[in-house]
Amino acid sequence: MHMELTTEWMKAQFAAMNREYFAGELPTPEMRVGHSHTQLGLQTTRIHHRAFRKPTMEFEIRLSDYYEMSERQLQTVLLHEMIHLLIASKRWRDTSVHGRIFRREMARLNALGWEIRISTPTSDLPIRGGAAKKQRLVLGMRFKDGRYYFSVVNRRYAVSLERQLKRLQDVEGYEWFESDDDYFARFSVVRSLRARLVTKEFYEEKIRELRATSSAR
Repeated sequence: MHMELTTEWMKAQFAAMNREYFAGELPTPEMRVGHSHTQLGLQTTRIHHRAFRKPTMEFEIRLSDYYEMSERQLQTVLLHEMIHLLIASKRWRDTSVHGRIFRREMARLNALGWEIRISTPTSDLPIRGGAAKKQRLVLGMRFKDGRYYFSVVNRRYAVSLERQLKRLQDVEGYEWFESDDDYFARFSVVRSLRARLVTKEFYEEKIRELRATSSAR
C-alpha cells in the first residue's frame, strides 16, 4: 500500500526508530521531503566554524516522494540515512561512504528483520501520479583493454556513432538499448563517443538489467 510522505511522518518515524535501534543517541535532524528521481534518500551534514567557539553541526535527512512506495519501503530508506547520521554525528571515519562501519550497522539492523541495501534500484518503482518515465537511447561499450563504458546518445547521431564504433579496432563489443532506467537520468545526451567509465562488475550487472527490462535497438 502506497502512502503520502510528509515531514510529520518522517519526524514520528525517526523518533520511534531512534529509540528502538539507536538507544536515542542520534541528534534530531531537519526533515525534508524532496522530489529526486535518482536518490531515494540523502543525509547531509553542515559544520559551522566560529571564532573561539567549538564548531557546531547541523544535520538534514531528505526523502524523495518521486516514487510510489509503501510505508515499509520508506522506513527502510529512512533507516539507511539514519546509519549515515550515526556515523556523521559520532564523527567516525569510515573506509568509504558505505564502508566497513556502515555495513556493520546495516547488518545489525537487517538481522532484526529489515532489508536495508547499499543502493535500491528504482526501475521497478512506479512514479507518483503515474507519469511516464523518460526513454533514453543507451549505448554500452566494451574495450579490449578491459574498460567498460555507458553513454546516453542523441538519436540523430546514433547511425554516425555506430559507423565510428565499427572502425575502432580496440572496441570488443557494444550494445544499444531503449531504456527508462533512472540510472541514466544524470547522463549528458551526447553526439560523439563521450561516455562514462564504469567497473566491469557494474557494467555486466547493468547490461543484464537492460536486457531483461529494455528494448534492444
